[in-house]
Amino acid sequence: MIEERMSLYLERFREALQSGKVKKLDFLYPTVVVIENIGTEKLAGMREEGIEPKRIYHDEVIFYFGRLYELLDFEELHFTGSFPDAEAIFNGKKVRIEFEVQSSDFDHDPSQCDIIVCWHKDKDVYDGRRKLEILELEPFMKVYYNYTKEF
Repeated sequence: MIEERMSLYLERFREALQSGKVKKLDFLYPTVVVIENIGTEKLAGMREEGIEPKRIYHDEVIFYFGRLYELLDFEELHFTGSFPDAEAIFNGKKVRIEFEVQSSDFDHDPSQCDIIVCWHKDKDVYDGRRKLEILELEPFMKVYYNYTKEF
């Protein structure tokens, strides 16, 4: 469901930027995340465009989601202090959320989690019965970067 709604969420984010509802997103810089195996040619090309690569950390994923969750139809976000990292209401149902930098970093019992919120989706995660929902935050940074370049 989340992946199917990504275009809606990205459009909602663009509108929030344009309307001023989201006034300052100082947490999203014009950067591109370097995960692991980025080629030196791509890295050089990014720097020529004025994009400085940076590494993203687990706590930043949590912070970014905390700034965006209401735009993404989540309510009542509560952090648990253990696995799963958080619980929230999504589409009227209680969901269990785990935060990861990459979706492939998820190394828990998938049956105990409903949604993985990550910076970069590089792998689907299954619990044997179903595919877990994965919310990737990196596309929001790209929208923000393109928006700030226009103005």
